[in-house]
Amino acid sequence: MGLWATITGAGKVSSVVDTGLDLVKAGVKGVDMAIYTDEEKAIAGAQNIVANMGHALEFAKLSQNESGASAVTRRIFGLIVLGNFTLFAMVGLVALCLGRPGLVENIVKFANAISIGELTIAVIVCTFGYYGVTKNRK
Repeated sequence: MGLWATITGAGKVSSVVDTGLDLVKAGVKGVDMAIYTDEEKAIAGAQNIVANMGHALEFAKLSQNESGASAVTRRIFGLIVLGNFTLFAMVGLVALCLGRPGLVENIVKFANAISIGELTIAVIVCTFGYYGVTKNRK
């Protein structure tokens, strides 16, 4: 701002007008933000899709290493052993609810005979232990 504008105060009027315009713009923006239009919904939806695609790509990259033969074999053994463990637990719970403790004792004896507890622990160690070892290497 020049000397003449400072003496006459022309610069002050200009800044007051600019401040007034800024206030009007802020007011219009506030009213605009209060009303959620279809266009804004579409933009927000597109942004969510892009963000979710990023998560999907990250998941695909992480799961790409988990599709080998050893990973699939670990999952199958896990389902077999833990599925049997869950089946024994559910049948035992139903037998307890029906008031047949003799059946529960037979289930426990059978589970001990096939070493279901040791197999379950082995599957848990092989599955989660693998992740613990591989995560610490990286």
